[in-house]
Amino acid sequence: MARPLVRPDHLTHSPSHDRNPKGMTKWSSQLAFWRLRSPWDWLPRQLLPRINPRSQFILTMVSLPNGARAVLSNLDSRQLAVASSILSPLTGSIGALRRVQLEGDTTAADVIVGLDTAIAGEARATGLFADHHLDLSGLKLPEPWTDKQFVPFDYSHFAIMYDTDTIPTPPKSFEELIALPANIKIALQDPRSSTPGLGLVLWIKAAYGDRAPEIWAGLKPHILTMTRDWSESYDLFLKGEADLTLSYTTSPAYHIIEDNDETIKAALFEEGHLAQIEVAGVLKSSEHQQLARDFLAYLTSVDGQKIIPMTNWMFPVVDLGADMNPIFATLPQPAKTLTISDQDIAKHARQWIDEALTTIQ
Repeated sequence: MARPLVRPDHLTHSPSHDRNPKGMTKWSSQLAFWRLRSPWDWLPRQLLPRINPRSQFILTMVSLPNGARAVLSNLDSRQLAVASSILSPLTGSIGALRRVQLEGDTTAADVIVGLDTAIAGEARATGLFADHHLDLSGLKLPEPWTDKQFVPFDYSHFAIMYDTDTIPTPPKSFEELIALPANIKIALQDPRSSTPGLGLVLWIKAAYGDRAPEIWAGLKPHILTMTRDWSESYDLFLKGEADLTLSYTTSPAYHIIEDNDETIKAALFEEGHLAQIEVAGVLKSSEHQQLARDFLAYLTSVDGQKIIPMTNWMFPVVDLGADMNPIFATLPQPAKTLTISDQDIAKHARQWIDEALTTIQ
């Protein structure tokens, strides 16, 4: 069972729950068990798979930050036909995993979308996920993909975001960030409820090893708050309440394309960056194994992947060629990608989370 989320004592800021003013959303950052009235509420229609007519299955998806939801729905080749009752709200893809752990074989879900490689090992260890049986050899990712249970659908590197109007010279490392004036504040996410929050813990550990507590101690004076999810902290950054926030190297694409704003940038750190690969998996308890795999196959197809960059603001996992917006090719990317093995994450993640949170108390 997930531990209660308690912010460190000095993190007293109460974050806004409104959608951020510039409208950036990331449809895989929060989750709730919902039945929706319309497919437009949660996922671009282009991602609805072309599957067997009249076939039905219950699909659990991770959805928009503004009204996050996991969908229990009936899919066919023409529409998403759904009921209208809210079942039970959850926050974050980590919450999705906790939900199916509690429900076990009784869960109504067939598919979970929005876990990532940081928690895939823990999810795999539950024994709840089936092999996907898909040929993923043609995917384009920061590392070769060999996972038999989880299917990747997008990726990007974690990064610290800044606004050139307020910070014209960004830090080039965590140590330079620590050395900034104490009035420079950063909004982070709780690693117990947010995959980016967990990603930051792993990023610092991968970069600094045994020095990680020293880095967290240095960050403490700069931390404005630690929110439950990505959207809350990004809201604070866009509203000017935080000078920095944790997001992705691809996040500036949204602001360039949608706002014609090139002031929001990702700081590149000399120690390297950790990549987040978001994944989907089929639950063994599903009565619709083939249909669920058909959906995952569509999600990783060229047609399915075309919608990812301009809706989730991440890199696709296939080469889209001319269908990829050229702005993404102009975004600076880290020269070094850091990694931590699934085995080390499964063995040490809880210890590393406790280490970070204890240090910033």
